[in-house]
Amino acid sequence: MFRLPVLIVLMAVSQVLTAQSYPRQFETVDSKMGLSSNQINCITKDNAGFMWFGTMAGLNRFDGYSFRVFRHKPGDTTTLSDDYINQVVQGPHHLLWVQTPNGWNIYDPGTERFTVHLQNRLAAMELPNEEFTAIVPDSAGCYWFVVTGKGVYRYNPATRKSTHYSKNRGTLYSDNVTGMATDHQGNIWMVYAEGVLEQWDRNGRKALRRNTGVATVTGESSVDYKIFVDPDNDIWLYRAGQVKGAFYYQPASGKMQLLQKNAGQLRLNNDIINGIAADNNKRIWIATDHGGINLVDKQNGEVSYVLHNEREEKSLGQNSINAIFKDDAGIIWLGTFKKGVNYFHESSPHFPLYQQICNW
Repeated sequence: MFRLPVLIVLMAVSQVLTAQSYPRQFETVDSKMGLSSNQINCITKDNAGFMWFGTMAGLNRFDGYSFRVFRHKPGDTTTLSDDYINQVVQGPHHLLWVQTPNGWNIYDPGTERFTVHLQNRLAAMELPNEEFTAIVPDSAGCYWFVVTGKGVYRYNPATRKSTHYSKNRGTLYSDNVTGMATDHQGNIWMVYAEGVLEQWDRNGRKALRRNTGVATVTGESSVDYKIFVDPDNDIWLYRAGQVKGAFYYQPASGKMQLLQKNAGQLRLNNDIINGIAADNNKRIWIATDHGGINLVDKQNGEVSYVLHNEREEKSLGQNSINAIFKDDAGIIWLGTFKKGVNYFHESSPHFPLYQQICNW
């Protein structure tokens, strides 16, 4: 079970910044505490409350005090198939699914062993192969597997059956789904490589709406879009690791905005986005490469830049953020490129923000 150590409360120091200061501070978890590598690729929290950090040198389980590191052992098929971890997600039947360059592995917390040859298991789940790129839970307890060029499969753990959604079956706009997420009403959102966005009902029975705003703006037809749904059920789309910024879509009004460094009402300080999350105050955290965190306050029309400051011991560890994850306790976890993990909670002290005021 994950137990967060007590955060040390320090006195916030006011500083004159671009517009005004909102002091905040981060705590850090790194190799000095037992993390296998300070390059963090992915983060999740499992059903038992453990934090998991995928690195370039192993998979790390963290209970708030110490680490258990899982690595590949040559000749042992019950270990990881590779030490480089691309994704780690909580999947069906309380198992952890881990993506490596050598394919997906499944971790069983009961035995603390991995399954690396998945053909039989996937066949039993009525899934075609290991070509899926994402696993997304829905509000009904099912899991959606996004399969490259083949649409999506919805797996029901209760029946151990899967339903295939594809263009040929007349259910999807195309078979090129690149990202999925659920909103806070349980509805399902899909984004396609063509730049088309769809909302489905919570049971996956029918599409409720379709938006082609991104496709109209970009004119591109083969893009690996990622999707995030914020607490207001607004949609954020981005291309991970590419210099393209983000799209912000408000379903209630139909309004679509492009956020970039040199375009739009809300200006980012860096257009390479690696992830998006929202805190308990509904502020949008945009994790960038070399731009730190771009913090968007939708209500006030403000964007602030959370950056590393060498003079501040508790500032952001590095401006290159590979991964971002908000857990069920409201803690924001950031995986940096070379400085381990930073985490933040509202009850902790503050770190400085560089703020830009924008008119909506």
